[in-house]
Amino acid sequence: AEAIKGSLGWHIGGWVILFLIVTYFALKEEREKTKNLYYPLFFVCIFEFLLTISDSAGMDLFAFRSEIKRSLYFGYYATIGNCNWYVGYLSLFVPLFVCLYVGEEKKGLRLFYYFASISGIIASVLNGADGIYLAYGVCSFFLIPFLFDSLERIKRSSILLFSMDILFLFIRSLSLFKERLFRLNGFGVILFDLRMIVILFVLSLILFICSIKADEKKYQDNKRKFIGLIELCLMMAAVFVLYKEIILSDGNFGNGRSEIWLVSFERYRRDYSLFRKLFGIGPELSEYVYVPLTEKYNAIYDSSHSEAIQMLLTMGLFGLLSWLACWSAIFVSYFKSNKKKNRIIVGLYCGMFAYFGQRFVNSATILNLSVLLAFVLVFSQYEDPIKLNAGKVVSVTFKR
Repeated sequence: AEAIKGSLGWHIGGWVILFLIVTYFALKEEREKTKNLYYPLFFVCIFEFLLTISDSAGMDLFAFRSEIKRSLYFGYYATIGNCNWYVGYLSLFVPLFVCLYVGEEKKGLRLFYYFASISGIIASVLNGADGIYLAYGVCSFFLIPFLFDSLERIKRSSILLFSMDILFLFIRSLSLFKERLFRLNGFGVILFDLRMIVILFVLSLILFICSIKADEKKYQDNKRKFIGLIELCLMMAAVFVLYKEIILSDGNFGNGRSEIWLVSFERYRRDYSLFRKLFGIGPELSEYVYVPLTEKYNAIYDSSHSEAIQMLLTMGLFGLLSWLACWSAIFVSYFKSNKKKNRIIVGLYCGMFAYFGQRFVNSATILNLSVLLAFVLVFSQYEDPIKLNAGKVVSVTFKR
């Protein structure tokens, strides 16, 4: 019963999994009728982002924290809750909004997506959970070729970067955010450092000037080399950060996650029978696994804080392989895709890739799985070939 309900984990039990599967098959045949239902969801996203920003300013507009200790005030945001749960939500939507903004031709919609993008970026930083940087780091390898596909897209990206930088400076100077910034730790602190603000300003200025002064034809001739150089630099930065955070850390990587992971593997190796190693102990029953930690720290441990490890413990080796197979299929489909210039397709891919990145340091929640399902349903609307003319979408054929 507990496995079905998921009552001993983060509440992603067999019942929820079954419901999501049924929902997918119920809606996937009505793609043309349901596609407009996602626009209200975008307004809800912006509401969540703005509420997060106001929460960071200490406003608590709807008194959601009336029963939460002041010391835990900045651990919960908007209507979503825990900052780690929020990472999955942000990782799905923010890359999508960025792609929609950069690739949108209509000015009104572009302004809407710009506002959604910038509010989502600010909410991501103020949320304070470092998992979001892992998410954006993974998706950036797929996002950069899209953002640097043309000089016009570079110009729009530079405007977004400049806006983000100015808002960091603005937030830094406001007394409303003083406590939030004082309690902020991890990579977020770096972004509000005055030196980083200056660096981002110079970078945005260089990109903007280059985008309006450079020749489009020459840029297109050398685009691949330029993008390759950027991704090489990004790869080197990623290796450095991982080396610094994991190899040179004090052994308590991820706010205690390393200890949880070590206990997870030890319990799996030592205490699991062959049957449980293959099939696990049941969806979301990880509280049983972490009894030693619960007794040691006198606190409830019910999550692996890593979806891959959670799958291994609760669904076994077969569950983990199934999980990897699903994600491998998504990555393979991206590399085979001929739709990498389409803002919707790339936005959906980047959102899913960002979500994949943060999954290694966070477990799933019902909210994020529901949003991920929404992404899959939208993605299925665009599964037919898209006719392109000079890089612009001129028509989309929906598969009936």
